[in-house]
Amino acid sequence: MSRQSARGAEWDAQRLRVLERDGWVCTSCGSWLEADHPQAQHDATVDHIEPVVRNVGKVYSDSELVAMCRRCNGTKSDRPLVRVTWWDAEIFPNGLPC
Repeated sequence: MSRQSARGAEWDAQRLRVLERDGWVCTSCGSWLEADHPQAQHDATVDHIEPVVRNVGKVYSDSELVAMCRRCNGTKSDRPLVRVTWWDAEIFPNGLPC
């Protein structure tokens, strides 16, 4: 995590906690996440389970955030998160293809 976000050190620390808690795996598609490749398809992002536009100004706890790849995060946009938990890590060790 060499990039520092404009959101500050507190967000950077929270983001890292969430990514580590979720095992650096996208909670939507199961892909392994990369730390510092903003153009990568599976760049690591942290997303809000409930969209920010519905909760402007709210401070989010770690339990309200999930690890997500850039592609899934962009696809989700401002809709609530629907978790996909049917994939099996033993069958798809590198995650589901996006």
